[in-house]
Amino acid sequence: MTDRIHTRLPVRPDALLAISLLLLSACGESGPCTTSVEPGIVVEVREAGTNLPAADGATGLIMERLYTETLRQDGPGALAGADERPGTYALSVSKLGYGTFDTTGIQVKSGSCHVQTVTLQVFLQPT
Repeated sequence: MTDRIHTRLPVRPDALLAISLLLLSACGESGPCTTSVEPGIVVEVREAGTNLPAADGATGLIMERLYTETLRQDGPGALAGADERPGTYALSVSKLGYGTFDTTGIQVKSGSCHVQTVTLQVFLQPT
């Protein structure tokens, strides 16, 4: 029978901490990955001329090929959507009493843990 010899190498606590932090941060530049769901697009809706928030009552729609999504209210003055969904989108924002805002080519890219959120300011013109 062969005898096995186990040798345990000493590990300094500071080295172990450094290795742990490196492994935890491998998923993101600013720390460990989280289970949160991040929006790909945030639209800050403002009234042209006054620069006041105008998201209340506004409707936002994003489209990518066959995919269409109605944006949700995301706090005061903002709409959000494309949760964890990279892609290139067209955006339409409308509100009763205002002109419609349309744009294309909004690129949402994948990050190491979540999508890289694109924040846009949209100024609606009163009609």
